[in-house]
This record gives sequence, structure tokens and C-alpha cells, in this order.
Amino acid sequence: MSSQPNTTKIPFSIAHTQQPVRLIELPPAILSLINSDERPTLKIKAAAALPPSQSHNASSTSDHAVLCTADKTFSLRQVHSSNTTFLLTPTASCDSPSSGEVTVTSTVTSYLELLPLPSIADARDLLRPHLLPYPSPPPSPGTRKSRTQLARDTPISDAEFNHAWDSLGAFEHDGCCYIPTPSSLLAAVKEAFTSAAAERITICAKSPFSPDLVLGCIDEDVEIPRPLIVAALASVCDCAEDGWRLNESRCIEATGRWVLQEWHEMGKGDMLYIAFSKIWKSVVPDGCARLCCLDAIKVCWLVGCAEVRLVNS
Repeated sequence: MSSQPNTTKIPFSIAHTQQPVRLIELPPAILSLINSDERPTLKIKAAAALPPSQSHNASSTSDHAVLCTADKTFSLRQVHSSNTTFLLTPTASCDSPSSGEVTVTSTVTSYLELLPLPSIADARDLLRPHLLPYPSPPPSPGTRKSRTQLARDTPISDAEFNHAWDSLGAFEHDGCCYIPTPSSLLAAVKEAFTSAAAERITICAKSPFSPDLVLGCIDEDVEIPRPLIVAALASVCDCAEDGWRLNESRCIEATGRWVLQEWHEMGKGDMLYIAFSKIWKSVVPDGCARLCCLDAIKVCWLVGCAEVRLVNS
């Protein structure tokens, strides 16, 4: 073994002006996407601040930034390290002799960690504070937010946003985003079913239909927004390549629930079963009226022998 001391030294210096750099530790799921042939678009989002009156409704993902793929959301968290990471750049070009000197252009003591969120159970809660109940007066032009703007500002992936949007029955009208009330949903589906029947368009589980064809049957004087009618139909239908088909069980459950919710929101008590059944059957397509029975919905119970009560009312 040589007793000569190692005299090899690498010239090392730290640049006076440091470049701001943030390091992100990529989980395998993100790394595989980046290395795939079709590289995805990754988005970093942060929720817009809510008014003080709505801050108590803020969800668990509304107070920090997230990174989104097309269908997944990852929480971004800053992690401080006890070790310092130096980022270097070469001091000489490949064509010129190198002195071996290295210069630190960035000093990093923390990095961003990506934590996968397996599910966004509160995705609908993220949207609700930004959706106006319909009908309600539209906001001033400067405060309106379209669906595109809302999707851009909501800290979830596009797929999760679309799923939450559809499950709420939300729709866009005149540059504003709305969530329909039970009464507006009832009016929308009843208008669609009645207008389609008048033009001999069959809306049922067996025959596919075009929502555009149904919209074309509705009189121009009807003031119900067309996007609301589409959203209401989508909530009771299944979408297929050859058209939409009525989901009878979902239609029966949804319309019965809307009737009871509308009654409850008017501040009334228990509803007479005869009145409830009459309104319920008047909303659904003729071929589905026979399916309107209390066993089809789970949000109510029979009080005594003659009244229906909404669960949790």
C-alpha cells in the first residue's frame, strides 16, 4: 500500500448568484408516464381562495398545490433535508481544455415530494362552492367563471373533475356554472319526455335516442336552459356509442327523490302518498309509470299508511 498522501484536488467554488431551482421526487407512476411513448401533460394546480363565508366548507385538498395527470391527483409536499444538494454546471465547453473546476450554481436544502391521492372523495365538495343554484340571478360579468376556468382552477385531475361535474348534474349557461335544484331537474326531464313523446321519439331502455333530437323537439319559447335539459337527461340515461338509453331504475329513483326534495325544500312536512305518487308518475315516461313504487328509492319511508317522509328531513 502506498504511503504517499492523495494530493488530487478538484477546484470547487460557489457562484455568487444562485439560480432558484426546485427538485421534485417522482414516484414510479409519474416516471413511467414521462418515459412512455406518449408523454402526458402534467398540471400543477392550486385552489383559488374562497370567500370567508365559504371557508368552513373547504375540502382537504383545497389548501395546497397538487400535480395532476389526466386521471390522477398527487399532493405536493415540501420536504426539508439535513443534507445539502449542490447543482453544478460545466465551466468549460467540450471543445476547450477543462481545468476540472466545478461551480455550484444552485444550493438545495429541500425538495418536493409527490404523494398519490388514491381517491378524491371530496371532489364534489371542491366544486359546490363555485356552482350557483339554478335558478338564481347570474353574477356580474367580472365574477363569472366558465366550466373551462373552473376545471383549470380546481385542484383535481380532468377525469376526476368531469366525474364530479356529471354526478352533480352541473351545467354551464351564459358563461356561468350552475347546479340544478330538484325543482329545475323535474321541470327539465318532464319537458324532455313530454316533447319527445309529442314527436313520437321513444325514450326507453331498449331504443337509443339522440339528445340533440330531443332538444330539437322542445319549443323555442320554453325558458329552460338547454344545457340543463342535457344534464338532467344524462343523470337518468346511459351513454353509448349508438346513442343514449334510459336507465329505468336510475330514472325512477332520481325522479322520486327530486319530488320529495322539492317538497322538503318548500318547508313542508310529510307528503301525502297519493299526491307524491301522482306527481312522480307524471314526470317519468309513460312506460315507466308502472315502476313507481317506494321500493325503488331509498331516501324515504312511509309514515303511517298515507304519508311519505324524506330521510333525514
